Amino acid sequence: MKTINRALLLWIFLSVFLSACGGGGGSSSSSTPAPVVTTPPPSSGGGSSGGGEPPERGPLETDLELNQRLIAADSTDRSQPGFQLFMSPHVNPILALGPYVYVTNTPNGTVDVIDADTRLVVQQIEVGLEPMSLAARPDSSEIWVSNHVSDSVNVIDASADSPFVHTVTAVIDHLDLPLGESIFDEPAGIAFANNEKAYVALSQTNQIAVVDATTYQVTKLLRVPAQDPRAIAVVGDKLLVLPFESNNQTQLSGCTSDGIDGDVCTFDAVEHVFNNNNVLSLNYTADIVRNTDLPDRDLIVYSTENEQRLQSVNHLGTLLYGLSVDASGVAYIAQTDSRNAANGRAGSQQHGLAELENRPFFNQITRVDCSGAEGCLPETRRRYELEPRPPTQPAADRALATPYDTVVLPEQDGLLGIAAASDTVFWLDTASGDIKDRLVVGATPRGITLRGSDEAWVYNASDSTVSVVSLSGGSLALQAAIALDDPTPSEIAAGRHLFESAKASSTGTFSCASCHIDGNTDQLLWVLDTPICDVAGCTQIQPRLTMPMRGLRDTAPYHWDGVMGDPHGGNNTANINSSLAPDCESGVALDCSLVLVDRTLGSTMCGVGECEEGPSGRAGKLTDDERLALALFNLSVPFPPPPERTESNRLTPSAFQGMLQFHMEKDCGNCHRMPFLVSTNTPGTGMDAPTWRGAYDRWMILPQGRLNISDLLQILTIPDHFPERQIWRAAGSSENIWRMVLEGSTGYVGAMGSQVAVLPDSTLSAPELTKLDAMMSAADAGAVALRVSMIKPGTGEAQELHYESRSFTDAESGESFSDQQLLELGERGELQALITAHPPANVTALHPQPGIWPEAAIAAQAATLNVAELDDTNRLEMRGRHIYPGAQIFVDGELVDGSVSCMNGELPNCVDEQIEVVLSEAPSHGGFFQIQLQNPLGKFTNDSFYFSEQVEPSLREGSILASRGDLMDCGLPSSSWEFAEFNGSARCERSTRKIVASVDTASQPEPWRVQVFHRVPIYKDRTYTACFSARSSLDKRIYTYLDRGADAYQLLGANQKFASNVTTDWQTFSQTWTVDRTDITGRLAFDLAESPGTVELANITLIEGENCEG
Repeated sequence: MKTINRALLLWIFLSVFLSACGGGGGSSSSSTPAPVVTTPPPSSGGGSSGGGEPPERGPLETDLELNQRLIAADSTDRSQPGFQLFMSPHVNPILALGPYVYVTNTPNGTVDVIDADTRLVVQQIEVGLEPMSLAARPDSSEIWVSNHVSDSVNVIDASADSPFVHTVTAVIDHLDLPLGESIFDEPAGIAFANNEKAYVALSQTNQIAVVDATTYQVTKLLRVPAQDPRAIAVVGDKLLVLPFESNNQTQLSGCTSDGIDGDVCTFDAVEHVFNNNNVLSLNYTADIVRNTDLPDRDLIVYSTENEQRLQSVNHLGTLLYGLSVDASGVAYIAQTDSRNAANGRAGSQQHGLAELENRPFFNQITRVDCSGAEGCLPETRRRYELEPRPPTQPAADRALATPYDTVVLPEQDGLLGIAAASDTVFWLDTASGDIKDRLVVGATPRGITLRGSDEAWVYNASDSTVSVVSLSGGSLALQAAIALDDPTPSEIAAGRHLFESAKASSTGTFSCASCHIDGNTDQLLWVLDTPICDVAGCTQIQPRLTMPMRGLRDTAPYHWDGVMGDPHGGNNTANINSSLAPDCESGVALDCSLVLVDRTLGSTMCGVGECEEGPSGRAGKLTDDERLALALFNLSVPFPPPPERTESNRLTPSAFQGMLQFHMEKDCGNCHRMPFLVSTNTPGTGMDAPTWRGAYDRWMILPQGRLNISDLLQILTIPDHFPERQIWRAAGSSENIWRMVLEGSTGYVGAMGSQVAVLPDSTLSAPELTKLDAMMSAADAGAVALRVSMIKPGTGEAQELHYESRSFTDAESGESFSDQQLLELGERGELQALITAHPPANVTALHPQPGIWPEAAIAAQAATLNVAELDDTNRLEMRGRHIYPGAQIFVDGELVDGSVSCMNGELPNCVDEQIEVVLSEAPSHGGFFQIQLQNPLGKFTNDSFYFSEQVEPSLREGSILASRGDLMDCGLPSSSWEFAEFNGSARCERSTRKIVASVDTASQPEPWRVQVFHRVPIYKDRTYTACFSARSSLDKRIYTYLDRGADAYQLLGANQKFASNVTTDWQTFSQTWTVDRTDITGRLAFDLAESPGTVELANITLIEGENCEG
């Protein structure tokens, strides 16, 4: 339930509570950089140095030129896979075992085997998409690898005398879960209790899978009461779990009114969050504070005997990257500790970016003894500071930014660590805390392993290399650099390294990725250069939540506050009632991304008062070429595939209803606009509406984190580990809308990444056969490319097969198999094969995700959605961006015949982005349909929908209102009742199952000034009956009707508006209309303000038929 009226202005203002939900996704930045203001910013605020104009850049590639270049280079080979960089994290990605060193070649989808003596890559083992973690079984017979995007664990045979050595002999995924469980999402760290039991961290779902290591079945799932478990380790009979986003007890300084103390609590959160949607935080003091009532679970300990939780060790760090354990049971954690509270007193002490001292994080290694019988010993905790604390800054090139992993040196008081953002390996003396030596290696080191006592091997993620480092003589020396195959385009790889590198910051202690980890968010509030709003009550810089940079393209401007990289122009929070010119060129995404880069480098990344002109002639670090590479990279990072999209690619009924509810029954979609669920230029606030994409991985929400306040969570009975589903439910998500979030397209089909293993002397199960059929169907449609890694045990011959036209073929030998033949040979023990669904040929990091949306300018807010309707010639009118010639049409997840073209112009350059989609065949039924387009062998659009009544939609049984007739859900996210409250107020009383509306000021000519309504699609030539009960404090007349909703409000039905005389006694009313036109944005409305008094409504239903029994 929300409060709205007919006027778009007020509707948008009051709906921003939902519009601002979450951590953002489309509107994103590196931390929260400098604002766009009407006068040139100072040099510390970004953009220029000394107040002068920055030097001119040459012309940038336009979006049209990019698309034309990509179209010219696109492939027509359905058998060839494409490539997309998804920015997966790493946990122990490199492993020395026997004569080999194994490394996850994440972008290549392989585990590369390096001969440790010759230092040559001798084999590439095909695994799933984005492998990122390795672990060896205790008896060294197997290596397990987590595939972060395939959502699987592959088991690799490591026995030298096995005919299947260095092949995948098992796939562990959602089909191996216990009965009733279905999600095996984003596996990360792996640890073995023994040869029979293993643990796998399922990072996105905050679970640990307990796996029988002999049958490869998941026997149970452990719920972790913290966010994003990644690194795990076994110490004796204890499992140590390291939640990556462990939090640091910071929040916005609100509480219930009785707790205001002017320190930890400075405002009444109930008043300013629940009672009023104070989006701009007007007229109260908003600080970032530490609240000890919030949890800080940094290391969680379980028993490996029965998986009971034994302990939580607190106050270790904030972002916990790596975990290693020495032989005695002492754990070492590679971490950063956030300083977001150091300058958090923006309201009470007028803190700003300067007080942060260009040191948002401390880079640390933390030690804690976990050898105790009952768990770890918190009193043994020790932090090793890798740089001096402010105000002292590290000397040039001496910072050790983003400690990512460590390895303990046996028989020494020391460890080797890797500083990912400094490209450095360092040797730490754990007795003294001194750094003994350091060595620059490859780009973004993320994994380290020892081979013997005097050699370390390091995996470098951004340049896909392995560095071999000698430890002889007590110093570090580079022995070799081994290049791995990497399909990443060179310009993207360069930009990624700059994104990960601390060379972009003045102190060298943090990078863009320090806050936007893996392209996502650190889930923290910061006081940076957010603009102070320009209306009464704006007195301070507002804390802002870090926004993801995933899915940045086509979601400009890139900031909560509508600033930086704005191709549209209009208002922002610094200019709420003004209209500014665009600050970047429309149709040139690189220009807008460069604005983001320039202002970030001259603000958040640069020391305030010390921000000098850099090599680009602009404030801050990096050359022009580097800035361009970083800007291009920022546009290339996608959202991961949705965690629960079906392999058929059709939205489940719940998710499809959620999409309709989001955009029609509720008004969420009026601000969170398709294609990518963002919008800009919000009247009255200047705030931008961030995306709901990826909401399942963002537990801190709203611009200032207003909902994540300890007292409010207790009122809402939300567990203190912030489960996303419940957090977003409090912000307006129904169960159906949450299904939409979990399944919504990010550009890829549900089958992408899926794997099936065909094993000797075994038969695929029925679910595996269903999965394989879905994979082949997707490949037949050009939605994925299947690759098969096969070995024949009799001969030891290894083959790589491609799939096309229901056949698996060896390109070298020409040998071909049908799927049935492949399975039969496996059953007879004559082959072993791993089948993996890769993205199709024209999916690359450079290709934008295409988008489609109903008729309207992109990112423009509106009170209604102009849903596409199929006309009598099977034609739809929509808008589309990055749509290429030959695009395919998918309806309800299935490929259909038809054509896509511009209404004016030629694809991909349509005038006003207007396209028409023509279906070859009329639908077999009426109603709403899911629609997507796919570029040839390329990426898919977002999910959208259209309506057709070429065939009359089926009659809807029971009440056709999405909300319950007994009002038991009124006021909850599952309900869609809305109120207009100009001359009074309205509320839900679930306890008494009624809506209560009070009229303070009567309006005979405008009785709608107190109104209760519900959106509902209305179909022509049908009879509708509304039934309800009502009573009033005074005898009065109310009006009931069906209308077309905003903006039209024209009555539907021959009898139009009914008047009901309501008395002080409960009465039941029934009104019937026959409607002569379809309006899928229709409403059932009650106008109550003709005369004063309080009206109560109950038992409200709307039936297709002539009576309330249907």
